[in-house]
Parts: sequence; structure tokens; C-alpha cells
Amino acid sequence: MQFKLIVTVASITALASASFVPLNVARSPQYDYNAAPAPASVPAGSGYDQCVQQCNTNWDKGSVENTDDYGNDNGKNSTAPSQTTKHIIVAPSQGVLRFVPFAMQANVGDKIQFTWMANNHGVTKSSMTGICNATMDKPFKSPVQNSSATFETTVDTTDPMFYYCPVGNHCTSGMYGIINPPMAPTNLSNVGDAMGKWEKDSKNTIIMKNADDIMKNANMTSEQLNWGNGWMDMSKNEDDLTAMIENIIITRLTIALNPGWTPGAPVDMKTFKAPPTINNLAATSYGDSPTTSNAAPEATDEAGSNSSGCNKFGIQIFTFLFSLIAASAVY
Repeated sequence: MQFKLIVTVASITALASASFVPLNVARSPQYDYNAAPAPASVPAGSGYDQCVQQCNTNWDKGSVENTDDYGNDNGKNSTAPSQTTKHIIVAPSQGVLRFVPFAMQANVGDKIQFTWMANNHGVTKSSMTGICNATMDKPFKSPVQNSSATFETTVDTTDPMFYYCPVGNHCTSGMYGIINPPMAPTNLSNVGDAMGKWEKDSKNTIIMKNADDIMKNANMTSEQLNWGNGWMDMSKNEDDLTAMIENIIITRLTIALNPGWTPGAPVDMKTFKAPPTINNLAATSYGDSPTTSNAAPEATDEAGSNSSGCNKFGIQIFTFLFSLIAASAVY
């Protein structure tokens, strides 16, 4: 027990340092990026000390059970799940800087195939402590590729696995995704709860109205309409959830515009209908037509380094981790 507590404190302390001072991981030379300078260290504060104390006191009281229904039976089934190939769209159309679906569940051994629908994008594995920075922990990365290209990787863990587009400011504009996203325990706020508050902002109200106008005629099931709601609220500040909520909206719209398609299934590139950009959805003049031929891009498609959003993402995930550990302590 004493050894476990020592390891726990050391692990949490290391994580806190990594989150507030993101690792200055240089991107691959093939992308010709310069790593951003590491920011000054930020003291943890009383909230951190309180969380560490709570975790040390209650660590053995149980853990949060993964409640998802998508390929994870929490060890109750002794039969190993069959290995499958799941599909992720890289940028549904030019200017739509998103991965679709934004997140999915997968088992160890499953193949993840990324399919490019637009030009000048890449896929690089990242981590919780730096969503917009490459990780050296069992890394994978594709070249920067164009429409119709594919890239495949194999899932080697049931833990959350992050990836992002390393081109320019694509990641900080929301172009990142998660394999095996954390699910919210019943006693903690989830994304669905936060989304209700988020859409009260006048701009976000317009986005939701225009998105709802597309979805209401699609005969979507309740499960499709609420896709992504059960994930952990990664921050108490709803502003930090904007990128996540926008990604969820884009995936829901993709479901609405492509009847019969389910997240993770392959797409027919000849008949696929891409969702509009968030910028278009935010326009008060946006009509009922879902076409994206004149889509207002969410960021430039030109290469270049922009890490302005990396610190926010690191702190956001840091907040989630301590919420999850605290929830584990309660049980």
C-alpha cells in the first residue's frame, strides 16, 4: 500500500508538470516545423495539493467503470472481441478542418484507417498532455497527403489515444480526434450538460439553430441526435469545450447528411455529402442547403507552425484527469 501511494504521488506530480509546461516535442522534420518555446512553469496551487491529498487517502476505494456500450464490456466477457477495421475521414471537404467521427471506441488489435477527403493534411499521434504536439510514446504519423490517400494504424491500448493534423494551425482550429474517449461517470458533468450552457451564447445559438435545421429533416434516431453527449466534461469552463462541441456537431451533421452511414464505417467517396464549416453555420444568412462548395474555411490550409492553442488543450486534459481520479476515489 505504501509503495502504491508513493507511485501515485510521483505520477500525479509528473503529470501536473507536463500539463502546465507542455513537452516541447519537435515535430517531424518532414513537416519543416519549428518547435514552440516552452512557457514558464506555473505553480500547482492549493487545488492541486487538495486533489493529491484526496487521491492518497482514497486511492483503494475503487475505480470508475467504463460505461460505454461500444466495443468494451469491462472484462465481463471472457471471449476476446473480434478485430475489425474502423474508418476516420480526414477533412470531409476542403476547408472543413475536422476528423469525422471526432471520436470512437476501439479494441486492442483493431485497425484504424484514415481516408483523406481534402488536400494538405496529416495524421500524427499526440497525448493527453499535448494534443497538438507529437508524442514519442509508440508514435505514428502519416505524410502530409491529398484527397483519396489513406493511412492505417493499429490500436494497442484501451486508454484514450489522441491524434491531430500537424499542418499549420489546423489542430488549434479543432482538427484533432480521440480513440477510446473517456466516458463520464454518473456523478460528473458530461459534454451534453456543458453543451446546453454553451449554446446560450448568441453566436453558438445560431450555430445550433442552423445545425438543427439540417438534422430535423434527417429522421435521425435519439442516439444519433445525442452522439457524443456521454463523454467526460474536460473543464468546468464551457469556453474550453468549444473545439470539442464543434467536433461533435460536425460528426452529427455528417450522420444527418449521409443516411445509412454510421461513425466508423467506410464511406462512398462518390456519394458522400460533407458537412458545412462551423464558420458557415455561424452565419445568420446560412440557408437550408448543406452544400459546402463555397465553404468559409475554419483556418488556412497553408503549412506553418501555430501552437497558440496547445497550452489550453494541455490544461483542459489536465483538469479532466484529476476529475477522473477524484471520481475514482469516491468509489
